[in-house]
Amino acid sequence: MELSLPILCLAAAAYSAVLVKFVRSAALGRGWLDRPHGREGGPAYRAVPRIGGAGILGALLFGLTIGAACGPEEIDLTALLAMSCIGVLVYAIGAVDDLRGVPAALKLAVLIGAALASNLLLSTGWVSLGGDSAPGAAIVLALGVAWLVAVPTAINFVDGLDGLAAGLSTIAAVVIAVLGAIHGDATTTMMAATLAAATVGFWHHNSHPARVFMGDGGAMLLGYLLAALSLRLLYTAGPAAFAAAAAALGWPLVDLAAATVRRIRRRALFRGDADHLHHRLARRRGHAGAVARIHGVAVALAAAPLLLFDRSFPFALAALILVWSARWLGRPPVTVPRWFAAGAAAASLGLMLLAADSPTGAAPTRRAPHSPARLVLHAGGSGIASETGMP
Repeated sequence: MELSLPILCLAAAAYSAVLVKFVRSAALGRGWLDRPHGREGGPAYRAVPRIGGAGILGALLFGLTIGAACGPEEIDLTALLAMSCIGVLVYAIGAVDDLRGVPAALKLAVLIGAALASNLLLSTGWVSLGGDSAPGAAIVLALGVAWLVAVPTAINFVDGLDGLAAGLSTIAAVVIAVLGAIHGDATTTMMAATLAAATVGFWHHNSHPARVFMGDGGAMLLGYLLAALSLRLLYTAGPAAFAAAAAALGWPLVDLAAATVRRIRRRALFRGDADHLHHRLARRRGHAGAVARIHGVAVALAAAPLLLFDRSFPFALAALILVWSARWLGRPPVTVPRWFAAGAAAASLGLMLLAADSPTGAAPTRRAPHSPARLVLHAGGSGIASETGMP
């Protein structure tokens, strides 16, 4: 019996919310806290546990284990295991940095090693896009490694306001899951959806005022998996799908570029500061206002490229709205009425049902596209289509 993907996501989100609460209690007991004006000079205005990423990782592994056991036969278990193992290693170096401190150059070296290991173990085929020539393959490999280093760094950089990195990661993961469903990539769909669910469970505890931080470990884990899954889309779904996934990561990548230029000018490439885009906006709009505006921009950046996939757009937009409104229903700020969040959730579910029987008009790629609602909302043999073109 195959498990419906929405049920799996609900289980992962609930497990994450409970697990993060236990992780927070353990961190409080052991003194694993970010203190005001602490080591990163960030916005920590009080002592807050900083290892919430452990809850995300635990819930992700929980969801993937159930998905691998009860999911469709088309799941690529080798790729799933490889991404999970590399993700655990990436999380581990970030967690050590959270607890004891690690030089930034060492974290960079670990990310480069994880990128190279991804090429060797994941067999996503994206390096083959460089052609048969050695120079072409080398260029594509270098670009892939740069991507797998840049995205975790970017997610780590935007983890400077309560709920910001969690929200941006959730939005990107939802887009990747939808794109995977459109193109019949069952492995990407399940892993991205489970990652989004695990992050939503953490997000409940991380929204302003945060009761726990994800730390470098959680940020690097999310960034690595988002980068690896988007590269997998490049091979299984084509450049348009990869571009849509990259657009969903637009804000973190722009902030990374701006921070890199700023630090090069200051000749302090590995020295943190509180002058990121979100810090500047928070000084003008306030903490919660800045996070809400950035998330709004991220939703717009994520939804717009999905117009390329014709009738899949209502489904994808509905999924993003549902994620956003569910977050406000959990812990709504004073600026967002609870009735508004409930209405947005109802409207998004209605859009999903309307899109359920609508064929997608996505351009042909390596395989024929499928109705995303049929792929995601249904269970059993008609659930997630099989992958093709994969080793």
